[in-house]
Amino acid sequence: MARSVRFRGRALAVGLLALVLGIGGVSVSMTGAWFTATRSASATVTGALLSLGNIGDRDQASIAVSDVYPMTDGQASSAARSEWVTVRNTGTIPLDWTLSVVNPKAVAPLTAAQLAMFRFQLFSEQGQPVTSILRLGDMPAAALPGSFQTQGSALAAGGQSKVELRMWLDTAADDRFQGAQASFDVVINALQNGAGGITSPTMTLTAEKSGSPSGVSTSLKWSDISAALRSNGVADSPVYTVERSQRGDFTDATTVYTGDLLAASDTDGGVPSSVVGISSRDSAECAVTNKGEVYCWGYALVPRLGDGTFVYNGRQAQPTPVLATGELTGKRAVSVVTGGATTCAITSDQRPYCWGRYPGAGSSEAGKPVAVNMSALGSDRVKQISVSVANGANCLLTVNGKVACWGYGVYGTNGSTDTIMTPRTIDNGALQGKTVVSIAGSGQGYCALSSDDSIACWGLEVQGSLGIGSTPFPNRTGVNSGYGSWAPIAVDSGSIAAGTRFTGLSGGDGTVCAKTDTGDFYCWGLMGGGIDSAGRPVAKDRPTLLATPGLSKPDSVFMRGPATTDFQYGSMCALKSGSVYCWGSNVAGWLGLGLSTASPVPIVSTPTRVTGGIVGTGQVAQLDAYGFSPCALMTDGRVSCWGSNFRGSMGNGSVPVSNDGSDYNVSSPAPAAISTGFSAACATGAQSVNGKCTLVTDGSYTYRVRAVISRIGWTSPWAVAARS
Repeated sequence: MARSVRFRGRALAVGLLALVLGIGGVSVSMTGAWFTATRSASATVTGALLSLGNIGDRDQASIAVSDVYPMTDGQASSAARSEWVTVRNTGTIPLDWTLSVVNPKAVAPLTAAQLAMFRFQLFSEQGQPVTSILRLGDMPAAALPGSFQTQGSALAAGGQSKVELRMWLDTAADDRFQGAQASFDVVINALQNGAGGITSPTMTLTAEKSGSPSGVSTSLKWSDISAALRSNGVADSPVYTVERSQRGDFTDATTVYTGDLLAASDTDGGVPSSVVGISSRDSAECAVTNKGEVYCWGYALVPRLGDGTFVYNGRQAQPTPVLATGELTGKRAVSVVTGGATTCAITSDQRPYCWGRYPGAGSSEAGKPVAVNMSALGSDRVKQISVSVANGANCLLTVNGKVACWGYGVYGTNGSTDTIMTPRTIDNGALQGKTVVSIAGSGQGYCALSSDDSIACWGLEVQGSLGIGSTPFPNRTGVNSGYGSWAPIAVDSGSIAAGTRFTGLSGGDGTVCAKTDTGDFYCWGLMGGGIDSAGRPVAKDRPTLLATPGLSKPDSVFMRGPATTDFQYGSMCALKSGSVYCWGSNVAGWLGLGLSTASPVPIVSTPTRVTGGIVGTGQVAQLDAYGFSPCALMTDGRVSCWGSNFRGSMGNGSVPVSNDGSDYNVSSPAPAAISTGFSAACATGAQSVNGKCTLVTDGSYTYRVRAVISRIGWTSPWAVAARS
């Protein structure tokens, strides 16, 4: 696959690398040959017979790599199988070179989409990573000008440089990958540095504090290399890229300029990120920003935090970016919802992406976002997603009023008795012929509100959570062993006032509520009747008008509990006119009122305004209080949480250890603002001042610049300067 390029002193060589996955575990065999440069007919090259290496550390036609198994990224750092790509310069002239992995191909029955399950990373000869973790399916079809995975400069005549390629399969890879085949190309692009080749020009860079006050920006200037390039026969104008690093090693690199000028000012202006939506369920919290970014933190019981690294029972104690790679590349999230096993986001084009247990893409688990398979719904777009708090059964509502569910099938939570890997439409039972406008989960069941104001529920029956007006559950068609129903059943509407119109559903912890157009709530299930004076849940087996003593017509209501198997404790919170009110039992500080969490548990009998922290002094735009750690989103984009800090649910960067040696009962009885992660976040190394992003005046920043000639795929070495 070698080819030459008509350019003075430049040669390009391409070799093929093939993966063949075996039937036993998964094995890989790679074949390759010497990369030998061929001089161009119009070139004058002296002493530059260019031989750019071989695959493997011996001169052989093929090598074998076995035992490439599915594993986490953390496991791959020590367990992934690897092979060397050796770049050798057998000529007499120093070389600059780049290496790219391109042209991934799947061999049937493997599909192109499944190439995303192959993960790889390149390392230096010293074992240091030279790339981030990449996916084979994301690689381009051909080597792009100026784009490569790694590079080397001034490779001495007779010298060599080795690159280690480690490859493994995503944890979501299933049995379909055994015996599958895929291939890709490795492209090594060499530019002769001398004797008719382009001598890499020496670039200089200066970085000085500027702005008012001094240091809120950086004045950057770099040398012009156009003349040096023209002397080597290149008339193209170079495009310069400047990056900033606060750490100094550019692992946190932020691009601050790209263009053909010789100076730039790094002000990092613009609007900082602010949170526009939150979700808090079962010790996992997530937020979406005005820039479409998603952050999660808390308990990683399964890989529902979406950061690409996953250890069972792990945690993230502060907001951590969800990987916006692969299926989410270039997408902008507008909402996020998390649950006991799965987290999902909807993007601006109304498409769903999920991660964690049963993400809806055909696999049982994914540690980062994958596109939900919407084939059963055609071109319909998504309006709402609801994820189960307990068992990994998830449902979505489309713009055209269709409901589809997938995931764990016990008790009929997903609308069937089987576990389903991709969404399946639910249009039977009481939903037959209906147009649905809102859905909500009770914990291990779901309910749907239709355009005619009828409500139907399915899944597990818990203390009246199906709202059908009879407990214990009756035996009838579609009922699983008397515990639940896979077919939607109409709720008992006998207690609903005639002519009542509903605007939407909400639910969690065994309870579902329907809000009316007059601001009232009809609720049913474990806490359908609210809380009694002793802080105990009051169950209702059919929709019942909810009483909120002293708090008329709240904007939204939330139930939490019970904390014990005997249904002893429960708590409630409500949002009204920008203020939060809570009442009931203060287990784990759920009420946010600054009360003791010691036994006996304090009981608050009536809705009481939360006055602590920014929740008390500011305006709350959104409240989610179904989880162990209620969280409030303020109108200025800040987030504050309280209650249990189990596995970092507070998001404040700490996970203190409680007296019993665990972190389960550690709690914050009053709201605490999240000050790290996404809070008013600008780019790395920047700060928010008066609603705009600036550099830190006394901050330590390092910059680097390089030039690219796209037409010939040439990239200069970096020139580096620390800000003075």
